[in-house]
Amino acid sequence: MRTYSVAVDRRSVAFDSRVTDRDTDSSVTWNLPPQPWYARFCSCFVSKPPPAPEPRERAYSTMRSVRRASAAAVGSTRPRRIILIRHGESMGNVDHTEYSRTPDWRVELTPKGREQARHAGEALRALNVTGELLCVYSSPYMRCQQTLAAVLQGAGIDKGGLAFHRQEPRLREQDFGNFQDPASVARAKEERARFGRFFYRFPNGESGADVYDRVSTWLESLHRELEYGVAMSADSTVLLVTHGLTARLFLMRWYRWSVDTFEATENPGNAAILVMERDALGRYALTPDSLAVVGVGRKPQLGRVRSTSDGLNDPEEEEHEELSSPEQSLQPGSSKELVRLTG
Repeated sequence: MRTYSVAVDRRSVAFDSRVTDRDTDSSVTWNLPPQPWYARFCSCFVSKPPPAPEPRERAYSTMRSVRRASAAAVGSTRPRRIILIRHGESMGNVDHTEYSRTPDWRVELTPKGREQARHAGEALRALNVTGELLCVYSSPYMRCQQTLAAVLQGAGIDKGGLAFHRQEPRLREQDFGNFQDPASVARAKEERARFGRFFYRFPNGESGADVYDRVSTWLESLHRELEYGVAMSADSTVLLVTHGLTARLFLMRWYRWSVDTFEATENPGNAAILVMERDALGRYALTPDSLAVVGVGRKPQLGRVRSTSDGLNDPEEEEHEELSSPEQSLQPGSSKELVRLTG
């Protein structure tokens, strides 16, 4: 006699068959392969609970919930604006041989550069920036430290009253080598004009891509400060005092600009101000005045060799139209309509 039995549980369908010989009273048992159509038929009568999520999926779900909660409250935690200021006119800007005598990080401002920085401070005061709500990150280079001091003086802010001030080496200028030979730097910049400013690496120095990489690592630190920094609030202002190329690469990384878009931009003038304002969703956009300062929208100038008067011999990437007055880069009371660029 041949009998079949079907056992169904929540996980699988098993098929067993038993053959019995009445004469010998012996039995043989074997397993038949599952039948897909029969398994589907039996599963219709079995209630299967949803599988429990894997530990990793549970962790991802928790992270997503936290991010959604953070996004809902982001308007009350992120600072009102992020402002970038390029240092004032330095001794290296007016005499490129200064870099052959003085280490780049110790080059100081000219009297004109200090005055430019004070005017930039007055522009900050017009934005109603106060010391207790000002969070400052600055390049450790001497000209940036002097620029910050003059900016605070012009804004009427006591340095001791800042929310905090941190010197950040990752915001330093592009490295062009140590003591720089003016003739060698001039030849390198001619070669860079043909090669492309972003990828060209100076001998014993950095390329724009190298600066982009270290600015990217600092941006991760800044994002953690924006989300969890106890010294920041919705009314805070983050101030970055840095260099022209570094400021542009910061914007490139933040807005995910393409290399072509970066090549189409230019350095802001000495002590020029770039303002990123927060919208209702907690995202930041450059003001129209700031977009004009960096020349967003120009076509890439790859292959164009600049003349000496256009900044070729300036080892600090002074490749810009003359914008020495901060009033040219930020007019108090100017339009606040924001233009968003995502690269």
